[in-house]
Amino acid sequence: MSFTLDLDAARRETEHPDGIDVVFAGNTYTLPAELPLDVIDVLVSDELGLVDLLRATIGDGTVKVATGIVNSLLSEGNLPRHLLEGFYRVLEALFGPEQWASFRAARPSTSD
Repeated sequence: MSFTLDLDAARRETEHPDGIDVVFAGNTYTLPAELPLDVIDVLVSDELGLVDLLRATIGDGTVKVATGIVNSLLSEGNLPRHLLEGFYRVLEALFGPEQWASFRAARPSTSD
């Protein structure tokens, strides 16, 4: 069985340089066509601690089982809250501050 690496997929995203429209709760939000670098800054920030979590989870090079990962998450005290805040910061970087405030005020659910 072969694997196809579709390099055209990334190109398709850049064919929409003005962004991708998302309609929710009667509003239209425009997301960037490409992932901005400030999203990566959020994910690797010391404040979020995701890199340290990955180091602790991988440990000696073998990924721990699911219970070990959950235990690592919970042992860090506020880490689940930090991850949620990091997720929100990523979304704000994608939406932009004004659009993110409006989108969040519309109270999207997990099914949205």
